[in-house]
Amino acid sequence: MSSLNRVLVAAILLLSAGLLGGLRPAIADWRTIATGEYKSDPVREDARRYLPLLSSLPARGLVGYLQPDDWPSPDAERRFYLAEYSLTPRIVVMGTVPEYVIVAPEASIQGGDPEDVSRDPRLADFVLLRRFSNGLRVFRRTR
Repeated sequence: MSSLNRVLVAAILLLSAGLLGGLRPAIADWRTIATGEYKSDPVREDARRYLPLLSSLPARGLVGYLQPDDWPSPDAERRFYLAEYSLTPRIVVMGTVPEYVIVAPEASIQGGDPEDVSRDPRLADFVLLRRFSNGLRVFRRTR
């Protein structure tokens, strides 16, 4: 057997081993997805919580975000960044300066009913525009 034939046989064996080695995990991934056992990542699921707000917010421009009581915990920061990402092209900013403000369930009121955020002094000039089943609320400035 010539050296060229040996090189070709070795290349074919290596290529076959590589393909078979990569094929098994790919088939396992496909079966997992096909059977519905695939679990979505928690970040994607958490980002989806902001999608229902799209119909209650302006298509562009600034949108406020009322910071939760545990700000700046890593979890609170993550939720803020997910709101920014999910609501693009709107620009989400911390605070109540914009006309529309998002209030997460984590942003409770001091000394009041957590469901009645309108008593929160930070939202004195705002009215509840819409409350969503996931706990998020959108407020709009009245003055």
